[in-house]
Amino acid sequence: MLNNTISSIEKAHIYSNRSRQRSHLRGEGNATELLEQLTRLTRVSNLTNLSKQHIFDMCENTKQALFLNKDMLEKLSHSELLALQRIFNPFVMSSNFLKRCFMKPRGYAGDFKTIKDIYDNAPAGSGVAGKMIDEWALGLNARQAVRYRRNKVSSDIGHMLRSLSTSTPLNVTSLAIGPAQEIFDIFNDYPEANMMISGIDIDEQAIDYCNNTALHSLNDPSRLRLFRDNLIKMALGRSASPLSLQDFVYSMGLIDYFKDPIVVKLIDWAFDQLKDGGTLALGNFAAENKDKPFMDHVVDWKLIHRTPAQMQELFAKSKFGQRTVHIDQDPTGIQLFAYCKKT
Repeated sequence: MLNNTISSIEKAHIYSNRSRQRSHLRGEGNATELLEQLTRLTRVSNLTNLSKQHIFDMCENTKQALFLNKDMLEKLSHSELLALQRIFNPFVMSSNFLKRCFMKPRGYAGDFKTIKDIYDNAPAGSGVAGKMIDEWALGLNARQAVRYRRNKVSSDIGHMLRSLSTSTPLNVTSLAIGPAQEIFDIFNDYPEANMMISGIDIDEQAIDYCNNTALHSLNDPSRLRLFRDNLIKMALGRSASPLSLQDFVYSMGLIDYFKDPIVVKLIDWAFDQLKDGGTLALGNFAAENKDKPFMDHVVDWKLIHRTPAQMQELFAKSKFGQRTVHIDQDPTGIQLFAYCKKT
């Protein structure tokens, strides 16, 4: 239990404020000092009558210490990384959201249920402190960026629907569809719209969830076609595409799990799925994400972060060639979207 593993939050809060002046919180110390500091920052023994502010301060100070020492964290030995995980284990396991990210029941952190939990934003955890830690974690800028991209994609599709000038349906495909909340938002906002949406995901539970949601919420569930398949195999030509030509193909959180050569292959594949005039949109976390050290080293949710220039370079290496790539960035600066039209 959290309250059996950690010393008073009041002392930790006082110590953390003072410790901001310590050299190792400026990235100038060594790994031993950092591990000792993180141990102090996450110690709490008495959970009664704790304020949300105290819990949030503990979490923020810990995240700040990780960010300021991000270069050192990349050089930790295996034993030091294990020590770091032991420090954060009670902290992580008390929060339902952080626990799922760390445990990865579907094999990776950002599965459909994790993303749905971010959308739902309903904190839960072990005891009062666990729920507060969960609330803090769900409020991180990186989580706000995930909620932003849901709204951004539904807004993009809505704009396309309003611009339709023919009786031909708008054909849209989501790559790694997850919980598909942006799609159900669109069907809710445009229940009679002339569109056909396809979704591909490797996770059968994600597909089952989307199928069940469609059956209970759509007046015509057949307008959402779902395929369980491996997008990387498709991109490498090892699995056939189930799609007709599309007007809009997008992925909100897929390519930041893969290195550049695979992403370029995926872009090439998506290019071939588009009609002339169709658009590909790819989301990726930005290199400037200050939540990255926390994601990497506390919950082991490692993503490949990219700059806008790196996103443009991916398209330049693909079949899109020198076509113009438009980059959108959310208000937090964490979520990038790269758009390129097949002209």
